[in-house]
This record gives sequence, structure tokens and C-alpha cells, in this order.
Amino acid sequence: MVNGPKGTFFRRLVDASHITKTAHKNFKLIDEVVEQVREECCAAHCINLMLEDFEKILLHQKTIPMGKSITVHIYSRTSPASLLHHFTK
Repeated sequence: MVNGPKGTFFRRLVDASHITKTAHKNFKLIDEVVEQVREECCAAHCINLMLEDFEKILLHQKTIPMGKSITVHIYSRTSPASLLHHFTK
């Protein structure tokens, strides 16, 4: 579980039953997750800032909201999302 500004979410499941008594391995596992989350959050933040700038350009003021609505449509329904994942591997 990871807690952030937008709430708590499940990050990944790890079977750590074989390392629970080793402090070094526990630290390494937690450190890996922290590093992954830090990189992903930083990258997502940078992309959001770039997209906000694009949306300010007159040419993109209609295109970006249309793209957002298409994305919401695809991911809110299981069939299109399943097809998208299947054909974009």
C-alpha cells in the first residue's frame, strides 16, 4: 500500500514470508518500492505540467478534452479496455 496526496492505493503484492526476520532485506524491499513510486510520481507530474501547457494553446483547446473523453470511455468499459491491452502489448 502506498499513501499519497490523492489517497492510499495498492502498489504491489510481495511474498516476504521468507525474509521477514532479515532487516536488511526488508529495508531493500521497501527502498525499491519507494524509488519506483518516486520516479513514477515525478514523471506523472512532469507530463501533467506539459499537458496543461498544451491545453493553453488555442489549437489544442478542443482536441485535448476530446481525447480525455475518449480515454474515459475506453477505461470505464471492460471490453474496449481489454481490447486495448490485448493489442498494445
